[in-house]
Amino acid sequence: MRGEPAHPTHDAPRPQDDRLRLIFTCCHPAPAPQARLVLTPRVVGGLTVPEIARAPLVAEGAVGQRITRAKAKIKAARTPLPRATRRRPPGVPTALLPDDGEVTGLPALMLLTEARRAARVSAGGELVALHEQDRGSWDAALIPEGHRLVRDRLAAGVAPGRYQVLAAINAVHTSARDVRDTDWSQALALYDQLVRIAPSPVVALDRAVAVAELDGPEVAPAAVDRLEPPAGRLPRHPCRPAAPGGPQATSRAPPTTGPSNWRATPPT
Repeated sequence: MRGEPAHPTHDAPRPQDDRLRLIFTCCHPAPAPQARLVLTPRVVGGLTVPEIARAPLVAEGAVGQRITRAKAKIKAARTPLPRATRRRPPGVPTALLPDDGEVTGLPALMLLTEARRAARVSAGGELVALHEQDRGSWDAALIPEGHRLVRDRLAAGVAPGRYQVLAAINAVHTSARDVRDTDWSQALALYDQLVRIAPSPVVALDRAVAVAELDGPEVAPAAVDRLEPPAGRLPRHPCRPAAPGGPQATSRAPPTTGPSNWRATPPT
């Protein structure tokens, strides 16, 4: 009809995101491949020079020089380098794929994991077990944000995927002010779902820990003994799940009602 546009218009605004352009810019042919290798995690991932240097086993000074030279060559080629931030909200991928729950589940998982980053590694660089972490050092801003995303997915009433269940498990742990307040009955219910949709020896072992917390550590070894290492991996070492509360931890099953109920809709 005369006066109408030849192509249909869309009222929904297009999400503005510079990440794709940022990635392509880092792949610019002007810098050498070795320079692009260290430039990308710096400007896209937000990693520091020391963090990047640990991976390729290159001195920090050399990594810094490569990044500087790469940026200079890209600038000389008159290709603008968009500014990147270390943390980005999940709104853009969620807007692009609103019906994909995993698009929300993954950012929720990342937020709740990042919230514990400061407490996960000791001053000596060693990993700190969850039950030994200083929960007061957890990021009080990221946790509510992650919890909100998990609640949004639970409210959708759709069978969850792997990332959504993992995020819900992390929500259980980050909802407890003390490890003794952890709702292990919810954790076990979520691990049962995870075993069904994404089974693995690691998931089965994590589930055994939840079983040990609920029914006592003497019950879990039977589940561990049934585990077999994946083909091509190192032989399985003798191990038993140690209850996060300690070897003398007792069975405990806090109520699963109220705002901290993170149980997801059972998959169909």
